[in-house]
Amino acid sequence: MLSLGCDATMKAGEAVPAATLALRRTALLCAALMLAVVVASAFLRQHGSTPALQAAWAGELAAARIAHRIAATLVLLGAVTMVWLSRRAGDAAALRQASVLLGVALLLSAVGLAGGASRAAPVVVVNLLGGLAMLALCVRLAASGAGIDIGRATACLLALLMLQAAGGAVAGTQASAQCGLFSDCSGVALFHRASGVVLALALIAWGARTAWRDQRWEGAALALTALLLSMVGVLAAGIGSLSMPVLVIVHNGLAAASLAVLVWRT
Repeated sequence: MLSLGCDATMKAGEAVPAATLALRRTALLCAALMLAVVVASAFLRQHGSTPALQAAWAGELAAARIAHRIAATLVLLGAVTMVWLSRRAGDAAALRQASVLLGVALLLSAVGLAGGASRAAPVVVVNLLGGLAMLALCVRLAASGAGIDIGRATACLLALLMLQAAGGAVAGTQASAQCGLFSDCSGVALFHRASGVVLALALIAWGARTAWRDQRWEGAALALTALLLSMVGVLAAGIGSLSMPVLVIVHNGLAAASLAVLVWRT
């Protein structure tokens, strides 16, 4: 992992241009909004999964849907702003990432209009992976790391985390009340749970290595979020996600937090 200063493209002590500073602040705000979008999406999926839950949580679902739409709209506007700010700052790397961010935001908007509240696996997977990709891009832009390679190990962990999230989304669409830990579950759910333990251990090890060798707070934060992610995942699998959907929401939030820390200034 590479340790960056204020900006890898600037000399120490050099003032940050106003457009670049505005770009980072906008990206940081969008990253926070994307965390809210991921959590709201998980809430809508879990508490709207059955007619009984929809009836019991009708008011909360309506509020979460409004919050999700407002946050997503603000991120879309933020992406447009970041494209303009990166052009103004003359930062080609940031412009590429901001353009990709805008493209993904427009794609998810189209999927949302076409799919609506559909719980079909392709719609859920596209929305989840698109949201996580937008979060990662916002974090990179906020951390002034747009022009820095994230490193092979980090890239591999990031890819595995995205695949794991996709598996969890598919497993969620096939969930049943009888599925517990490693019994009476679909093959996708079983693979998601087994591979999740391996991935969590890899994230914890990488975070601990970074914290110890490079004296980086990001490493300790990654190890902590990965540990909590695995603990909540095991608890949700043991109790049953349908009986306690809040555990799946927390699990999604921790996965998004782990991804954010993983790509921050790496």
